Amino acid sequence: MFTFKTKAQSLGEILVSGLSLYWVGLKNLWAWSLLLSLMAGIPSFIMGYLIREQYPSSVLILCGLLMLMMLPVVIFLLGYIIHQLFLIGTQTTMAFQESSKYVLNKLPRLIIALPAIAIASWFGLIFAIAPGIFIGVMFVFVSPLIILDDYSLVDSFRYSWFLVWKSWWRTFTIIVIPLVLSILMSPFSYAHIPHFSFGRVGLSVIETALINMLFFSLMLTMYYDSKLRHHVAMHLPRKRSR
Repeated sequence: MFTFKTKAQSLGEILVSGLSLYWVGLKNLWAWSLLLSLMAGIPSFIMGYLIREQYPSSVLILCGLLMLMMLPVVIFLLGYIIHQLFLIGTQTTMAFQESSKYVLNKLPRLIIALPAIAIASWFGLIFAIAPGIFIGVMFVFVSPLIILDDYSLVDSFRYSWFLVWKSWWRTFTIIVIPLVLSILMSPFSYAHIPHFSFGRVGLSVIETALINMLFFSLMLTMYYDSKLRHHVAMHLPRKRSR
């Protein structure tokens, strides 16, 4: 049984704790992680196929609109998994309906915050790799701040900056592990599989589901450690910004 630690840990201890949460989370939430991977990945593969086959712009626009319509569902699934991992780590039980309602209440803030971080990181990566990485790491705790501690939109960004700034390299070292694993796994997964084949799509969905769960587990473990390290009380009552 996994529980979040009540004292600050070393990097090695954080990694071990994160992997422990990952293993428990994977056993309990593998179907949800797979569904998240499907909902987020299949539209991207379809869009890539349409572009490769040079479909007319009207078809591409329609596909893009469908992807935007699916975005709230993807973000809800992400939030639900993070909340379930939190329940596992605190040994708390909550019915599906109650947990879903809890995450839905946070959904408007998540729909604004997460795409904003993704777009800012994307532009940072295009113009210079370092700014994109810096932005992604600085705001990595925005989602748990909103979901678990009910921070307002503005305060979640501000507080994530505060937590990460004090231990940027520690956070980066933990958060980069899933990305590196994903990069290392890709050549072996797809080397002999044709582009846009069912085999490639299936492997990509499974790989993404595994990597997503690892990222969420390590991120939450690092989040708890950062709050403990900087002597911040858990579940501090907050008033949301109007």
